[in-house]
Amino acid sequence: MSETRTAGDATPRTWFRTRLEAQLRLALLGDTAGPATLAQLMNQAQRAGLSGAEIDAALAGRSFEVRTSSLLAYALKQGDPVETDLKRQRGARLGVTASAFDRIAQATDRILRDAR
Repeated sequence: MSETRTAGDATPRTWFRTRLEAQLRLALLGDTAGPATLAQLMNQAQRAGLSGAEIDAALAGRSFEVRTSSLLAYALKQGDPVETDLKRQRGARLGVTASAFDRIAQATDRILRDAR
């Protein structure tokens, strides 16, 4: 995620990736983060253009956008092959591509590895 770009000056694709990355970090790390880390995650999410309600939803592993919600649910089930397969099937019915799931799996691994 680029720290120097704001939602207003990013391309639509970069803007979406920045928002999704912030939501993914909140979903994966928010419930285990200490106060300082949580504040940092929330600050990054605000800079990515997320509203307070979107931040709260991400902390609960959800999004108001159905495809993003599907990707977050998938990320939260990493490590459980049965559940991840079900999440991929449900997401595919919503139009989420296999490559999107693969990118989320890679991002999930990176975020969790960096958090250690």
